[in-house]
Amino acid sequence: MNRLNVAVLAMVAFAAFSNALAWTQSTAAPIAYVYVQTTSGVLLYDESADGRLTLDSASPFKTAGQLIGSTGSYVVTLGQTLVHLYPVTTKGRIGAQAAQVTMAKYTDGQCGSPRSGVLDHTGQYVEILFNPTYNATQPCTAYQTYKIGKSTGTLTFVGSAEADSNIGNVLGPVAQTSNNRFGYAIDVNLPEVRLAGFVRESAGALTNLDFSESDPEPPQPYDYYPLQVTEAPNNRLAMALGTVKFLGSPDVADGPVQLASYTVDSSGNISSTNTSDKMPTPDVGPTLLRISPGGGLLAVAGGACSWCMLLPATGVSGLQIFRFNGANPITHYTGVLTKDPIEQMEWDNYSHLFALSKETGKIRVYRVTTSSYSLIPGSPMTIKGANGTGPNGLVVVSLK
Repeated sequence: MNRLNVAVLAMVAFAAFSNALAWTQSTAAPIAYVYVQTTSGVLLYDESADGRLTLDSASPFKTAGQLIGSTGSYVVTLGQTLVHLYPVTTKGRIGAQAAQVTMAKYTDGQCGSPRSGVLDHTGQYVEILFNPTYNATQPCTAYQTYKIGKSTGTLTFVGSAEADSNIGNVLGPVAQTSNNRFGYAIDVNLPEVRLAGFVRESAGALTNLDFSESDPEPPQPYDYYPLQVTEAPNNRLAMALGTVKFLGSPDVADGPVQLASYTVDSSGNISSTNTSDKMPTPDVGPTLLRISPGGGLLAVAGGACSWCMLLPATGVSGLQIFRFNGANPITHYTGVLTKDPIEQMEWDNYSHLFALSKETGKIRVYRVTTSSYSLIPGSPMTIKGANGTGPNGLVVVSLK
């Protein structure tokens, strides 16, 4: 081997080493904190301006239950019987528990099992989803609401919305509109699949909402049913609509999934002006939808989904991004970016998309704008023991 080749190899090796090192060492101030649930506890990463992640030296943090989210001041987790509140200390680190509440003490807390939780957009409230179990005292589907005391470090029950008392009825995670007033969740009570609606009352709790729904006209001979829903800015929703023909007959058959945009009016009624011929079909999933903070991009994932109410018969693993155009039809943007199963996704406020694969134990970070997209150098990164389930387990807190 000549000297030139040796020099080239040395440069390549040094570049690879430097690239890997950038994921473990950084001196610049972070732009976001990224929390990842693992079997050993919650890992904290500092995100640099270019999207690279640096593991905080104090990680992992021991918490009880499943990671739900962070208000910036507190981290909230969900156990089998308790909701937990932990203060965020210096550098985004998680401190000793500040409060916990026993869910069974409050209305609908004995419906069944708590399946997931979500914070509202203000960080004041946490919604806990209960789905029925056969051994429950009074089986039902419901969302409990707790208020987070920012100055007191407390959790206070403020109310509950019971959607149904049928043992076969289950709800999905609630998508809350950008004005924080309305919420919508997939409501499965086979053979019926629909949306359940909620409105936030003055005390802060979600209560049941009667609303009208205007859907696109499905292509013949299919009918649409809601499969996934997520919120978008300007009080809009993105939905993945499954298609089925001959429902209730021996010849029942699933068709392709299509993506639609909806607008929510001041009374909580939802409507779509999309038409089936303009609605795209994703090449992955969809088992999870996430819209960018600016509202122009829709990330669609496919992967294992323990919390999904229904799974698309044609869904495959991977990640794909579409353009979200407000009330206008959603349009294609990227092809399939990875074929790894993606169980969790979140955006920061700086055009970075985080996609976590529990099955492969890897997290990918993409920089995505409306004009370009690329995988951050050093990505994907291996995260040992990643075990977040459902829509929880990956939390991104932007610092600006």
